[in-house]
Amino acid sequence: MIYAWRNPSVENVLQTNKIEVPYAAIDRLTYNWSKMRNRPPTKAEIAGLIDEYIKEEVYYREALALGLDQNDKILRRRLMQKMEFLSNDLAALNVPDESTLNTYFLDNQDKYKLPAEVSFTHIFFSREKRGETVANDAKDILSQLGDKSDVEHGDRFVMGYDFTAQSPYKVEGVFGKAFATALFKTTLNRWHGPIPSSYGLHLVWITKRRDTQLPELSAVIDQLRTDFMFEQQQKINKDVYENLKNRYEIVFEEKPKQSDSAKTNLSGSTSL
Repeated sequence: MIYAWRNPSVENVLQTNKIEVPYAAIDRLTYNWSKMRNRPPTKAEIAGLIDEYIKEEVYYREALALGLDQNDKILRRRLMQKMEFLSNDLAALNVPDESTLNTYFLDNQDKYKLPAEVSFTHIFFSREKRGETVANDAKDILSQLGDKSDVEHGDRFVMGYDFTAQSPYKVEGVFGKAFATALFKTTLNRWHGPIPSSYGLHLVWITKRRDTQLPELSAVIDQLRTDFMFEQQQKINKDVYENLKNRYEIVFEEKPKQSDSAKTNLSGSTSL
């Protein structure tokens, strides 16, 4: 290879299957990680840093062996990415049919379920405005209500009174978790309450509710195809890398021992 001939270090890389992991490299990776996140990495995170270091070296060597470096002035990481692109192309060949997607859909139902939704009207009683009488005021109005009533019975609510097709997440974002939990347990077409929120108390009339449900396959088939092929791509990338990695002997350099003089500098004194 011309590039290897002009660059002896590259030629040496291609002639050995041994990958050495210097302690200094691990120390540098750990230091950089700590500096970015303002805390030392855990053992699992250090292992991940080392795995990424080895992965980069494996892909770098394989990229050189395939000649991907020729006439291309890019960094080692770019060479690694080129190797990953090759395995991505393998994954792209596996386009799933509808039967495969249906199986994938059934195996991952929770991922595609439509959230529960509720449409409701409420009458608001301000805790700030009414103080200690807020609960009694809400109960008195509730006893007077029959069918769906006018919001003028209560206080002004800045975000309005009618809410349509609200998920638990959206309700919680406006009224708080306790309100959302109570709301989705109420029945249709009758007044409920008082239900507390972070603002005060509410009388609520549920006009429509839909429980969590699984959509039709046809409604999510494009998303299924994308998700399925992405998972396949990740699996193939992992398998390709593991196969390449197995070609190499991974050698870890031992942590250097401190000399007596270094210990003296660290401690500030010597023992006699």
